[in-house]
Amino acid sequence: TSDRKDVNDENGHGTHVAGIIAAEQNGKGIIGVAPEADLYIAKAFDKDGSANFESIRKSIEWMIEKDVDVINMSFSSDTATKEYQQIISRAYANNITMVCAAGNEGLSKNGKGDTIGYPAKFNETIAVTAVDLNKRRADFSSVGPAAEIAAAGKEIYSCYKNNSYATLSGTSMATPIITGAVAILQAKGRTRYRRRLTPEEIR
Repeated sequence: TSDRKDVNDENGHGTHVAGIIAAEQNGKGIIGVAPEADLYIAKAFDKDGSANFESIRKSIEWMIEKDVDVINMSFSSDTATKEYQQIISRAYANNITMVCAAGNEGLSKNGKGDTIGYPAKFNETIAVTAVDLNKRRADFSSVGPAAEIAAAGKEIYSCYKNNSYATLSGTSMATPIITGAVAILQAKGRTRYRRRLTPEEIR
């Protein structure tokens, strides 16, 4: 957003995603996948859950500046521009793993085809689809050859705005489970190899 200091979540989606990644182990609510991870919050979407490319680009640039290990992108659109490809390539070149929601478009009309959106569809990113707790593909989950890994995305309980909790479904909820796992892998990499693992090593 234009006001870079206001990261208050008026929508709830970002808080839900952040909770899945790193909610503290404090005896309250839920525990995130990687509760000791440091979160860097870049707010690109407004209270209605919409964003333009410029705010997404600025957010990714800020993440590159902060030299983060992994970027969680729980958003999707059906179009990609040359500029979009360039900023994704830049993050990748800076050794940042990008974990992206495949989208909630379900199957295409004929039950075949490709409904995965961007940035998940870019080669540099990891596309995450959603399954239910029985490991069956969630009916809303996008499909296509770019899909790389699935995680639970149906009826996920996590933190929400105004110090509350909510149950939400979507590939947006599956993505931070994988992001949390990446954060743990990076911690192990630092211990074992004394360096950050590359996106390909993470993959």
